[in-house]
Amino acid sequence: MIQSGMKRKRILLLAGAVFLMILLFVVFVVGSTFTCSRHLYARVQVKKVAAMIEQYRIDTGEYPADLEQLIEPGPQQSGPYIQARDLRDPWFRPLYYRVENNGRAFVLFTLGSDGRMGGDDEDADFGTHNADAVAPGGR
Repeated sequence: MIQSGMKRKRILLLAGAVFLMILLFVVFVVGSTFTCSRHLYARVQVKKVAAMIEQYRIDTGEYPADLEQLIEPGPQQSGPYIQARDLRDPWFRPLYYRVENNGRAFVLFTLGSDGRMGGDDEDADFGTHNADAVAPGGR
């Protein structure tokens, strides 16, 4: 009877150890895959929004003053270019955008998972900077 109780304890300990190993596997492997997919999504999203900013410029002759102009109907039956949900990164924060160089270039980026400038790996920022995309004097 005592041996039967000890066998049961060993089985329970072994089952608990296996469960813990599976749980650790799920947390570290599957969790890191999810984080990587968020970064991949952020990269694709920034490129998609940048392409729509360029399309807006082609249609109107200038870059939008802010990203919200992309979700509104534009002049000459252009737009909307994108949906409002596309203007937020995978961490539900707004994308950062500004027009530079007297309206001839723009910067678009996300701050990564930590929401702060700089960072590595999952905290890395990602963006695009199209300096002087339009030749000076031409539109």
